Amino acid sequence: MARPYPIFLDLKLRPVLVVGGGAVALRKIRGLLEAGARVTVIATELRPELAKLKPQKIRRPYASADMRTQPWQLVFAATDSPEENARVHKDASRRRILCCRCDESDGSDFAGAAVAYAGPVTLAVSSAGASPALAARIRDKAATAIDPVLVRLAELLPTWRARAKKVIAHPQLRRKLLQQIAGPVMEETLRKHGLRQARVLFTRWLRSYSPGLGRDPLSPDDPGQGRGYVMKAKSGRIKKRD
Repeated sequence: MARPYPIFLDLKLRPVLVVGGGAVALRKIRGLLEAGARVTVIATELRPELAKLKPQKIRRPYASADMRTQPWQLVFAATDSPEENARVHKDASRRRILCCRCDESDGSDFAGAAVAYAGPVTLAVSSAGASPALAARIRDKAATAIDPVLVRLAELLPTWRARAKKVIAHPQLRRKLLQQIAGPVMEETLRKHGLRQARVLFTRWLRSYSPGLGRDPLSPDDPGQGRGYVMKAKSGRIKKRD
């Protein structure tokens, strides 16, 4: 059996169609809205919880013409009718749009994963359609092992990475610094000595690759600036999504 190809999509402001308004559709819609997608829901009946969410809601049966109304990036067939889901998938395939049949992994172009979020870190687990329940169990076990120090480092890296890309023109030197700031030395500095010393180390490394920098090359919007640091995992920090 071929392995599924893992990928993380940027769906911000991209149109996504969900056909169905039940519990399964609700879970998909919540995840898509969190990803910033522009979600349209077509269903004859909509769960009351959808009233609090902000997708475009069309309360009527799905029609094949709906597949042509937008340049859909993804389509989810999430009704309780296998025949209806198969029709949605067939219509999407004709237009070469990737479609997830939420009732039948073998008839889908892609499948969602059991996901846990810890800050900017995303942990996704798939069983290749064998068992979503097992994938969720594996996700839960793996999520307990997510190191809060590495999560904190992941929160710091975007600003540091942007600064390195701005001041270091040579691609090989820049790549070397980016590997350093995500590496074990920075991790141990953050773990043992806290945020302030991690910022000092980043500053020293940045200057070593670009000696002409001023005294403090960190930008004012550095997420670590002016804040204390306590290395302690907060309860409820890890968010789960099936």
